[in-house]
Amino acid sequence: MIEIDKLVSAICSKIPEGSSFEPAETSLNNYFPEAPKEEQEEISPIDFNELEKQVPIPISPRYPMADQVVAIDTTNFTLGQIPDGLVGAVRASIITKAPNKTSHSLEKYGPYLVGVTNQNKDQMYKRIFKTIYGVDTEANIPGTYEILDRIRNLLERYIQIDVVKNCKNSIILLDGSLIGGTIGDPTFVLKGILADAASNG
Repeated sequence: MIEIDKLVSAICSKIPEGSSFEPAETSLNNYFPEAPKEEQEEISPIDFNELEKQVPIPISPRYPMADQVVAIDTTNFTLGQIPDGLVGAVRASIITKAPNKTSHSLEKYGPYLVGVTNQNKDQMYKRIFKTIYGVDTEANIPGTYEILDRIRNLLERYIQIDVVKNCKNSIILLDGSLIGGTIGDPTFVLKGILADAASNG
C-alpha cells in the first residue's frame, strides 16, 4: 500500500458549511464518466539543444508472463456545484499481476472529495504540487472547472512515482502520455520516473 495520507490531506479541503449544493447526476458505485478535459495544455519552452544531446536507450523485449505487471489509472468526476466552485471526486487504482499467475490484485485509493472554489483553488493546487514534487510551481493555475483534472493528474503522478521506485523487475503500464515539459508534468518528474524504472529493471 502506498503512503497517501499526506497527499489526501492536501487534496481534501473543507467545504464551507451552509453552502448550497447542486448535485450532478452520478453514482459512486459505477465507473466515473469522463470529465471534460482542458482544451490545450500549456507547454513550457523546450530546449532542443538539450534533446539532441540525449542518447537513445535501446529497449529489450520483455515477456509479461515472466514478470510482475503493474497498471495504474486514475479518474475524476464533478459531483455538483457550490457557490463559486464545485465539489468533485478523484480516485486511483493499481492492478498487479504477479509473475506466472493468472489472477490479479487491486489497490483502490479514493474516491476523495475535493471542494474547489475561486477563492481556494490557487492555494490548493500549489499545496498539492509541492506535496508531490517537493518544489513550488510558478505555473498559471487553471480555472475552477479545469483544476479537478489537474488534481487527478497530480494524484496519478504521485502513485506512478511510488510504484516505479518500489517495483523491481516489473512491467509498469502508465495510462496517458509521457510528454514532459507541460505545466502539469515538469520534465524533471518524467526524467525521474524513467530513471527509476531503468534502475529497477
